[in-house]
Amino acid sequence: MRFSQLFLRMGQGTSVEVFRCKEGTDSSYKGEFAGSFYGYDHVPREIWSGFVRRILPISHDTIAVIVEDYKDECQN
Repeated sequence: MRFSQLFLRMGQGTSVEVFRCKEGTDSSYKGEFAGSFYGYDHVPREIWSGFVRRILPISHDTIAVIVEDYKDECQN
C-alpha cells in the first residue's frame, strides 16, 4: 500500500509518525525517524509516494509507519 492511500483514509485528528526503512546488518529492517504528520500537514514527495512496509499502533490517536522509498525502475 502506498503511504498516500493510508494518509487520505485516516482521520484529521490522527497523528502519523513516519520512519524511513533502513536495512540492518542482520537482514532486519530498522526505521530512521522522518517526521510526524497530521491529516492537514504537507508531506514530502518521497514519503507521499513511498510504500508502507509496516504499521504500528502507538496510542488511540497515533500510529507509526515504516515507509520504503519509491524507486521507479523505468527511469534508470
